[in-house]
Amino acid sequence: MPLQAEVHANQETIVNFALETITISQRFTEKYKYYVYNWSGGASITTSQAEIRVYDETGLFKTYSIPITGDGRYWCVFDISETGQFIDQNIVQNSAHGLP
Repeated sequence: MPLQAEVHANQETIVNFALETITISQRFTEKYKYYVYNWSGGASITTSQAEIRVYDETGLFKTYSIPITGDGRYWCVFDISETGQFIDQNIVQNSAHGLP
């Protein structure tokens, strides 16, 4: 049975820059995986200069910048453990890490 958490995603595109906000309003005791997929298939994802900013109730918690090395269409950014701990991945590869 797939995990059904309270997760809301909104995307707002501004010229060549995409701002996406994801809010987890109810977290379950399961592992979360956060990754970015290069849908365009064009230029390497490593040239995108993408950045992920993670906020908690007190403000900016962590910032991830896409690696400039790696090969693939997936930027595996981080996991969130069952206890809520962030586990940095920050790698570019050919598949989404650990997804069924």
